[in-house]
Amino acid sequence: MKLLHAFTFALVLAIPSTARSGDPDTDGDGLPDFQEIHKYGTDPAKKDTAGKGTPDGDSHQRREFTYSIRAVVRVMPPYNLKELNDDYQDVRVISETNDYAELEVVVYPLNTNADAIKGNPNWKKDYAGMTEYLKPGVTTNWDEAMRNDLLRELAKDGIDPDKLTDKEVVEQVSRWLFRRSKFRNMFCTFYVEFRDGKPQVVAGLDKQFEKDRGDKSWSVEEQFDHELFGRQMFANKTHGTCTSTAVLQTTVLRALGIPTRMILCIPLADGNDPAQLQMIEKGLTHHRMRRDIGFGVSASRGFTSHTFLEVFVDGRWRRLNYNTLGQNVVDRSYLGLMVHVHTFNDLSEANLAATWGARFAKGQRDEVFKFSNPYRLMEVSDHFGKYAKAPNPRPGELKTVTIGRAYWAGSKESPTGLPDSYRTAPSDGSGRLFLHANEWLEDGDGYLQYKVFLSKADPEFVLTAKDQPDVKIRLSGPYLTDTAHNLCELEVIIPKEDFAKLAKGVAYTLHPQNGHKGYQWRVADKLTVTRE
Repeated sequence: MKLLHAFTFALVLAIPSTARSGDPDTDGDGLPDFQEIHKYGTDPAKKDTAGKGTPDGDSHQRREFTYSIRAVVRVMPPYNLKELNDDYQDVRVISETNDYAELEVVVYPLNTNADAIKGNPNWKKDYAGMTEYLKPGVTTNWDEAMRNDLLRELAKDGIDPDKLTDKEVVEQVSRWLFRRSKFRNMFCTFYVEFRDGKPQVVAGLDKQFEKDRGDKSWSVEEQFDHELFGRQMFANKTHGTCTSTAVLQTTVLRALGIPTRMILCIPLADGNDPAQLQMIEKGLTHHRMRRDIGFGVSASRGFTSHTFLEVFVDGRWRRLNYNTLGQNVVDRSYLGLMVHVHTFNDLSEANLAATWGARFAKGQRDEVFKFSNPYRLMEVSDHFGKYAKAPNPRPGELKTVTIGRAYWAGSKESPTGLPDSYRTAPSDGSGRLFLHANEWLEDGDGYLQYKVFLSKADPEFVLTAKDQPDVKIRLSGPYLTDTAHNLCELEVIIPKEDFAKLAKGVAYTLHPQNGHKGYQWRVADKLTVTRE
């Protein structure tokens, strides 16, 4: 029965879901006109754009007019298989068990979807019948009183939704909302189940719920009012991490009449697994894609996914990531490459707590998912279509980093702009040393660039001085980048027993071990480290 179930989905998902929903398909090749123009790069007026006898609707032929990435990804339920084909990806179910689905995902990162969003001035009338995506839900629980408060506050700040297109409403209200609402670092949304429309913490996840509350003095109900329920979050002017944010934003936009739903995305790979990271390095030949996806996945260690929105704007479902309407699938600041695995109207329908939440809260590991995340990359490759015009220049990448200076936490040599947390010296007899790195790349995000470099470079150094024993030190892991103050500061914690070996008042020279090929440290001339 389970094999038949998987086979049925494989047949359904071979055709893009938008084609089944009534999208115009002028040439009848099974591909919507919109996607032929903006996703595949084919001609919507021709069944066979190449004129070689293979229709554009063929799953291989549609990849020949652009650049695409193919991956096989194993994902733990829940997921919404019916909604995974969209304007950015094609999905086919390879197999499905009780524990996971194995999906073939083909992603089209060179799409022009964002450029196509124009705005509809008649949106209120046109979308009034989309009640499934407008009505209040258990968590997206707007009511008329909230709607009136929302309109009154918007008017006070010069925003009148009735005079704006749907595109303008979504963009202006989203920016306004996040100026108004305060973020709290809390993550309890994945530990809550819903019975008869009422939330409750899943049995066995209570300790993690307590740990991840926004305020330890809050009751469970107060936590829900600050992170889980959209109307109460609006009243309290607060929200938590991305899932909480999506609930609040959905609640507000629905109250204004914008059809809205939520999507859950995962990175291409589990960033905790070096083998999966290596698959990306070897499997992707597009230099910028490999770099940006590598940045994003490397920064997505720990338990990582991203929940954001789809809004119905200009007659089509569009991705809305916080303030970014038309969010693309490749973004080094958001997972690297975002693979869409779930769609839901209300968090109460997502069913995340029993599997994803329990896995995180209990630290579960198994042979199917060996690391912390409920997904795993099995295969990845990319393809430059034979009719595609897809240049492949080499972007900048940090391969060599120079240590320009070194200073102790709390010393007078600490640079301007350094946070107070970086100025505190240990009180347990250990040493806290900071190394300043000189290099920046203008075309990239410094934090992510250093994230990748530090994951590949040898973290070992040695301090040497005449007539003194060598002292080995190692980068501790934490680091700080701040473009405004030209900071890239790398932390070294020297254990008490090693710190005691450093002779006071003696100038030591710093020597990187550079045991890893291709990623090397250098040390500025005359740089020394002296214990005060």
